[in-house]
Amino acid sequence: MSHNVYYVKLRTRIRRYYTSLLLPAGYRVTIDYAEVERLADYRRLFHLRTMQTDLIERLMIERDFYRDNCHRQARFGLMVNGLFG
Repeated sequence: MSHNVYYVKLRTRIRRYYTSLLLPAGYRVTIDYAEVERLADYRRLFHLRTMQTDLIERLMIERDFYRDNCHRQARFGLMVNGLFG
C-alpha cells in the first residue's frame, strides 16, 4: 500500500470520527452531530404533526356532521313543501 493511499484512508477515518458521535463499546452505531443538533426540530415537528392530525380528524367529523345535517334539513324542507306546496 502506498503512502498516499494510507494517508487518504487515515484522513477519511479521522474526518468521519470528528463528524460523528461514537457510542460506547458494544454498540456498532455512530450518530452524526448534525442529527444531534436537529433533535429539537424533530421533537417540534412530531408535536406539530400530531396537532395537525388531530385537527384533520376534527374537521372531518365536523364536515360529516354538517353534511348529514344539511341533507336532513333538505329532506325536511321537501316534506314541508309537499304538505303545503
